[in-house]
Amino acid sequence: MRFILFTFSLFLTGFIFSWLFSLAIGPVIIAIGAIGAKENSKLAMPLTIVLMIIGFVIQLYVILWWDAYVLTKTFIISYDATYRWLYVITGFICAVGPLGYMA
Repeated sequence: MRFILFTFSLFLTGFIFSWLFSLAIGPVIIAIGAIGAKENSKLAMPLTIVLMIIGFVIQLYVILWWDAYVLTKTFIISYDATYRWLYVITGFICAVGPLGYMA
């Protein structure tokens, strides 16, 4: 029963993670596209680079937060489990699944 709750909670938080990730990075991507459409401006290229750096940092922070959450939850739940490898494999699949879904 604990394994089923573990798997369900990771799948549920995976969908929430995908939604929050899109909300966090979406405005930055829209701003980059809007600035890229204005090729006449002298500030277009530097501003685009700054927005790309901000987008990269947001992606890095959110993805690393997600991986740390899944890893911590996997090790806490599987501490006294008989088959720890089952929890580790499920945790890995649930960590990579939302990233593949968003790709």
